[in-house]
Amino acid sequence: MTVEASGAVTASDLYRALVVNRAKLAYNGVARWLEGAAAAAPAQLAVDGLDRQLRIQDSVARRSSAYAKPTEHWIWTPSSPHRCSRASG
Repeated sequence: MTVEASGAVTASDLYRALVVNRAKLAYNGVARWLEGAAAAAPAQLAVDGLDRQLRIQDSVARRSSAYAKPTEHWIWTPSSPHRCSRASG
């Protein structure tokens, strides 16, 4: 995925991958840490460079949220993408 500094996605590719979450971090805990309201979790400190990676991902997510379409999401299957409407509310 190519993301400009503004947050605009200018190119993307999709690949099958296996992801293993070794740090086992909780979203709420990471959010509090990013906001400066809590210390980093011990598991976060145990992985070299994870704090930097989390800050980069947060920065990209905040910038790209301006381009998100809140009424749509995509479901990817091995054969093709499918666009689905999300219920509002």
